[in-house]
Amino acid sequence: MNIHVKNERDGVLSILLFVHEEGGFLDEGIDRILSAREWTNQQRRLMTRLSKGTVEYQIGIDELIDQGITKANCGDLEKHAYSVNDMITDGQVRNMHILAAV
Repeated sequence: MNIHVKNERDGVLSILLFVHEEGGFLDEGIDRILSAREWTNQQRRLMTRLSKGTVEYQIGIDELIDQGITKANCGDLEKHAYSVNDMITDGQVRNMHILAAV
């Protein structure tokens, strides 16, 4: 893991590479980067949220694929949403706004 980062963007990239390429735990990667140098509270919050949000997003897409709910083969969540919508056979339900179903 590259702990000599210049800015928040480099920090988040290092964290995600640590998780995906080295098989490390997300919290461990975040701790390493945050303790590598002085960061403001705002920078710490930003890097933590971006890292965790990206991993949560990836887990959500993986879950859709694993359950066979989506046929889209990419990291774009919108395409997965359209794929799920296309699988709904009831036209009235398919055309509902997502918040109307709640």
